[in-house]
Amino acid sequence: MAKKNKNKKAAAAAPSNVAPDVVAEDTNVSESSPTPEPEPIKDSVETNGSSSLEEQVKALKEQLSTTTKRLEVERDVAVKRKEAEIEKLKSELADSTSTKENGKDSEEQVAELKKQIEEYKESSSQSEEEVKKLKEQLEEAKKGGDEETAGLKKELEEAKKEVETAKKQSESLKSLESEVSDLKQRLQEAESTNSSNDEVEKLQKRISELELSNDSSTSTSSEITSLKEQLEAKTEQYDSLLDRITQIKSTLGERLKSDAAELAETREKLEKESEKVSLLKDELIEQSQETKKLNKELKQAREKFQSEIDGLSSERDKLKRDILVVQETANKSQGAHSKYEIALSELKTVNSDLESRNSSLQDELNALKKSVQRYISEKSALETQVEELKTEKTSSSGELEKQILEHKTVADSLRNDLETALKETEELKSGCKKLEDKLASASDFEKESKDKSLLIGKLRHEAVILNEHLTNALQMIKKSSEGDTVDKQLVSNLILSFVSLSRGDTKKFEVLQLISNFLEWDEQEKVQAGLSRSSFVTDGKLERSSSATQLSGQGSDRQPAVGFFGKFAEFLDREASKK
Repeated sequence: MAKKNKNKKAAAAAPSNVAPDVVAEDTNVSESSPTPEPEPIKDSVETNGSSSLEEQVKALKEQLSTTTKRLEVERDVAVKRKEAEIEKLKSELADSTSTKENGKDSEEQVAELKKQIEEYKESSSQSEEEVKKLKEQLEEAKKGGDEETAGLKKELEEAKKEVETAKKQSESLKSLESEVSDLKQRLQEAESTNSSNDEVEKLQKRISELELSNDSSTSTSSEITSLKEQLEAKTEQYDSLLDRITQIKSTLGERLKSDAAELAETREKLEKESEKVSLLKDELIEQSQETKKLNKELKQAREKFQSEIDGLSSERDKLKRDILVVQETANKSQGAHSKYEIALSELKTVNSDLESRNSSLQDELNALKKSVQRYISEKSALETQVEELKTEKTSSSGELEKQILEHKTVADSLRNDLETALKETEELKSGCKKLEDKLASASDFEKESKDKSLLIGKLRHEAVILNEHLTNALQMIKKSSEGDTVDKQLVSNLILSFVSLSRGDTKKFEVLQLISNFLEWDEQEKVQAGLSRSSFVTDGKLERSSSATQLSGQGSDRQPAVGFFGKFAEFLDREASKK
């Protein structure tokens, strides 16, 4: 009997020795893994405030990875330890089949511990998933920019709080481990009580057998007395053990209640933390959506800018091509220019031969100019008559009509003179054409002849314009019975010619003199316009300009014109001679 009890005690003690070894190994593993404090995270974030966001995010990632690894190691250690303890309890409960009624409470406690361990596993797995999600969200938030750093800091602080709660849970697990070790000791004591109960039952059976066999042999009386004494001792031990078991049950019940309350508190804390984590998830989802929108806008802006850049590059290529074409044309024009210079050098030699012929043409042009001057003198006489008509206009309308008829006759005579002059110009043109046929080989002479023909055309055009002005003047005289009237077209032409000329040009003064004569300014108006000595200055200038028109050195034979039309004719003559 004693040997059997010793074997049972050794078997019960064996798993208890194994469990401490496992616990020791787990504690060594937990001690070997460094547990970073939560406060340095904040310090590192504050010290690295001046650095770039990428370095801060990397540091935060490293700290999160270390905390997650540490939590995983602690979780694995706690789970292994609890599993070893549960297996030990199972083996002890399987051995103690005789004390089922006394061990029901301990089995319920073990079941509750299993449930707590499973819940802790689930919470730890959830915390791992949340940490992984936080990592992913941090990687996404890295792309978000500077606006999301404040949210990330808040999330890190909340993660620190979660780590602290996990530490508290690990401490609660350590307390549970101590309670489980107490339960182990109590179960060992219960097993010893169970073995003593078995011995008592065996002794009672042996006593009953001995009492039955008392009649057959009296030699066993001494054994019976010794067995009775042993039975009484065992019953006393059994009673004492029962008392101890009841005390243990009462103490265990109170402790289990306190542990259940602590577990409820931890569950509430975990629920609150899970709610916070869910809120953080929602915020991170919103931020990720905002970042996606911003990324889309950035993509659209990049596409727009890329399209604009492509268009500008295409335009640049076109401009480069145009520049190349222009350069090629410039090179070609330079070659042609060199050819033209050679041709000009050849034509200069020909020009010397043609100068002698040009002198004859100049004589003919001088004759034409004389005819034009004769026409201008006649026109000046007509202008004097027009001025006389203006002075005598107030006398009577009948006299004006007579004068108009006289002027018409004079105008008709002037028209006849113009026709004769035009005929002469046509004859000159025919002569010029003949000369052009003769001088077809010389390009310079052709240009000069063309210029002269253009000059003749301009003279003809000017003659036509003068005829039109004369007709307009006659019509004005007819309409000016009530008061003075002005030709708008003529005044507008004079003003435009005055404005178009440069400030230093002498023609500008002459045009201003014509305007003053046409509008009949008084001395004050002439002084305001800068024409205080207009009569002397204009006569001198007109004489000088008329003398300049004489190419053959002849002087001016015509008298200075009086009135507006004479001055206008002189102005046209000077322009024609300069051209």
